[in-house]
Amino acid sequence: LQQRFDAPVDAIALRSDGLVIACTSNVFGNSWDGGIVVIAPGQFGQSTGFQNVPTPSGCTDVAFVGSAGTAIAVSCDDGNVAIYNLNGHGINGVPVKLFTDHENSVTSVSTSVAQPGNLLSASMDCSIVQYSTDGTDSSSVHEFKGHHGAVWDVEYSAASPSSFASAGQDGAVKLWDERAKTCASTLPHASPMFCVAWLPGAAPLLAAAGEEGDILIYDLRSPQAAAHTFSAHNDSVLR
Repeated sequence: LQQRFDAPVDAIALRSDGLVIACTSNVFGNSWDGGIVVIAPGQFGQSTGFQNVPTPSGCTDVAFVGSAGTAIAVSCDDGNVAIYNLNGHGINGVPVKLFTDHENSVTSVSTSVAQPGNLLSASMDCSIVQYSTDGTDSSSVHEFKGHHGAVWDVEYSAASPSSFASAGQDGAVKLWDERAKTCASTLPHASPMFCVAWLPGAAPLLAAAGEEGDILIYDLRSPQAAAHTFSAHNDSVLR
């Protein structure tokens, strides 16, 4: 099945019931706008059953918020992180929260499986910011610094709730301890790294990829070198 969109799609999130959220971003001259597309379960590829909500800036990433996924967090090119409530299989068009801590475009968001109210955002301002989406407060909980360039991706670990990983323009893949509020270790690379993903299973495996096009699999019990390398791409891996 194919679903056509009015603008390039930067990110897609899938809820357990089949609800799809897509974030779009587009440039027209000097303006940069985007949208959030909601596709009802079973309607992907159909001409009905979807909702397109325009946004004032491009949207770069999306993650479901809460244990039931009744809200979404969207990272935006204007430096904000917006929280939208979902109403059934639709979206309320006005954010219920707007986090404005970043000083440059927000590139990635991630929510904790173990603590669904916890949210991380990464930005081109070289920082990662942690928020709590519970309650009415719109202030950040903590700012993590350590990258020496744009942070392109951040990802909570499902197996270790207090751990998360990030990938940056400086070539570093960093592992963080949320409780200690510090970087636990760094996996250096010679070129920019754009994405990280935790692999399911009992072993602490982390996938990372970037400008060189290789997908590197690290076993974090002995992370001195990648345990596996996949070289199927001829250009950068972005997600």
